[in-house]
Parts: sequence; structure tokens; C-alpha cells
Amino acid sequence: MDNDISNSWRLICPPKNWQEPVTIDEEQLEFLSLLSNRLSLVMTRDDKRKKVYLGNALASETEKATGLRFPNGWTADVVPDSEAGAKYKAVDPLAAAPLILAFPDAQISKNFRLSEFRPGKHSFEYI
Repeated sequence: MDNDISNSWRLICPPKNWQEPVTIDEEQLEFLSLLSNRLSLVMTRDDKRKKVYLGNALASETEKATGLRFPNGWTADVVPDSEAGAKYKAVDPLAAAPLILAFPDAQISKNFRLSEFRPGKHSFEYI
């Protein structure tokens, strides 16, 4: 790997490990894409910020799915209400969406980032 920062990408694997990215170069992206397809992993690219998120696809039919899958295939682990605490208590638990970790740069569809759904106060750990 050369030291050219402009060519460097940050690999976040699994997606919840966003604080410890691995630096990879542009040439490794094609190999990473091939590898993720062969291992049935979900790969989400953020070309603007040069980040790649790599994680497990939804659980198989025989396993219970514990993730929330977005339109682009990116999956986030659901945080149990008991783990989140009273600060995140839903007004109407039956109508509330599940809580997930707040990955601000995650591209969840063609036109939206997860950060667009965060409250104005960005100190929240979960969305």
C-alpha cells in the first residue's frame, strides 16, 4: 500500500465498528467487492467520504434475523430496549421503529444517509 492519502479508503467491518476503520487503497475495492459477493456479505460504499461498510447479510431462514435491513442492503444490529435505557423509551412502543446504533455516514438508500434521521442533537448513541 502506498502512502497516498487521496487513494486511501476506510473499511468499516463490521459496520458497528465504525470507530476502528482499516485503511485500504483504491485497487483493493474491486477485490473486496468480489470477496463480499462470494461470502454473501453486504458491502456499502460511500464514495464521497471514501468509506466502505462490510457486514453480514440477513440471517438465514433457519436463524432469527436480528438486524434491520435498509433498501441498499446495508444491515444494522437492532439494540434491545432494555439495553438502550429510559432515555430512548418510545411513546408508543407498538408504533416505534427498532433502535439501531447511530452510524452517521451510513448510506441507507440511494438518496439518504442515516444521519438525516438523527434528531438535531447529535449526542444520541441510537436512532
